[in-house]
Amino acid sequence: MSTPILRKILIVIAPAALLVLAACSDKEEEAEPTSRPSPVSTQADRETPKATPTAPATPDQRATPAKASPSPSSTPGDGAIDALNPGSTTPVTVKANPSNFSGTALLKDVRSGAQKLGDRVVFEFEGASLPPAKVEYVDSVSQCGSGQPVQVKGSAILLVTFTQAAAHDDQGKATFDKLSVAGPGPVVQEIVRTCDFEGHVAWAIGVSGKKNFKVTTLTNPTRLVVDVLK
Repeated sequence: MSTPILRKILIVIAPAALLVLAACSDKEEEAEPTSRPSPVSTQADRETPKATPTAPATPDQRATPAKASPSPSSTPGDGAIDALNPGSTTPVTVKANPSNFSGTALLKDVRSGAQKLGDRVVFEFEGASLPPAKVEYVDSVSQCGSGQPVQVKGSAILLVTFTQAAAHDDQGKATFDKLSVAGPGPVVQEIVRTCDFEGHVAWAIGVSGKKNFKVTTLTNPTRLVVDVLK
């Protein structure tokens, strides 16, 4: 091919080739962005994760409530034994209060409690009048109606006898129906009723030995108190 013709062909083909190369270069630049966009967070990603609920504790896992410590036997509201009075073993007579009392006092309750200096036995009566009483050590006791012997726990018996008293009302209904009361120990072992007949009420206190005792009276409510010392 002659040189003039070749030159004409190159003149025609060269511009077209330059256009093709330019187009390819533009496409390559569009395929590679200069920076990558940050990932878009979804609503689920923005929410704070909720804490997984804890399963309820089983009975074995729950804390066991502390059990209250057992209280020693006591006579609430009946006061404490007087440490200054040593007591004795001699019989004690208690006058009626008021002194001109002429009715019948009804026994309402008999209770006992352990204290630091000894055991306290309380006889409570209805109303404001306290009947006459006698407290003494005896060798044995019996039922006042039948004369049958009464067994009392302990090695000594302290007998409390009330006159102008009853443990039942005019209709025969008991105002205190227990026949015995457990002692708090270690001094008083048991308190047993031996009489509720014809204006006499008697209770035998079983004691661990012939201990000193003392007798006091209390009001509001009306009470006779027998303290048996250790």
